Amino acid sequence: MNPERLRQALAARQVLYGTWVQTPSAEVVEILGWSGWDFVILDLEHGPYGPEGLPHLIRAADASEATPFVRVPLSAPQEVGRPSTSAPRASSSPASAPLRPGRRPCA
Repeated sequence: MNPERLRQALAARQVLYGTWVQTPSAEVVEILGWSGWDFVILDLEHGPYGPEGLPHLIRAADASEATPFVRVPLSAPQEVGRPSTSAPRASSSPASAPLRPGRRPCA
């Protein structure tokens, strides 16, 4: 699911399915996408891989039509936005960052 279709589905309040990826395997990410998951969350905070492995995982998600999200550690705010430079379809967000009052999460 490309990011625009994901936004439209969220706006229409459609049910979407996604999963966390804790393994640095592009094959696993691709299998998840082809299995029907709408998005995958690549977890840099708890996963056993770092930013150097992201391009392969993001490409696998794109190839299998799953939208990739990247969770970066809250202790590494300098990493926010970096995944987007390697693959423009990836989104990144700090882990468990509280929203400011009056703010809503965005898709």
